[in-house]
Amino acid sequence: MVDFNLPTNPLFLPGLAVFLWLFETETAWKLSETDLESLLAKVEWRSYNFKEAQ
Repeated sequence: MVDFNLPTNPLFLPGLAVFLWLFETETAWKLSETDLESLLAKVEWRSYNFKEAQ
């Protein structure tokens, strides 16, 4: 699994940019600009913690 969210630390942005440029398509660039948290909230996605469920 690869996380395409923009990093909060700007020092990691060049590394992400190089990775996307070398290995990914423009779709990955668009995905990095998506507010995934808001989209998941709209469909009422709930986080699940396996350890807490036991």
